[in-house]
Amino acid sequence: MHTITLEKGLATFINALSGKNRSAATIRAYATDISQFISFLHANNVSIQTPAVSDHGVNSLKINRLIS
Repeated sequence: MHTITLEKGLATFINALSGKNRSAATIRAYATDISQFISFLHANNVSIQTPAVSDHGVNSLKINRLIS
């Protein structure tokens, strides 16, 4: 199984936004907000072993596509 850190996931997401010609302010806002969330997760020892699928069939990949 391929694992990825939250920081690497953020970098991948930010690169994808850049490729979609999003404004610098939008990219900076996403990067700041998500970085703060990642810091919160680390500070509170929160970890996720595998992406979960909700009862509605929504997983992290679908969410990523929806918000980008």
